[in-house]
Amino acid sequence: MAKGKPNNKNNNLNNKKYGILLKRKRLEMKKTLEEVSKGVCTVSYLSRIENNMVDVDESYFFSLFKK
Repeated sequence: MAKGKPNNKNNNLNNKKYGILLKRKRLEMKKTLEEVSKGVCTVSYLSRIENNMVDVDESYFFSLFKK
């Protein structure tokens, strides 16, 4: 698992949008954190992504959105 990128303003804003959208879609699809994170990252890391607590590479979002 790769660590988050250094914090910069534009990346941080995009991550917040992605995190909010990812959580909304996951809940709409009635999927658990475990189901979505499996094979991509840990459950706790996905939770931190959704709650905008970490800056993440966009490749994580694409992998998670595929689920």
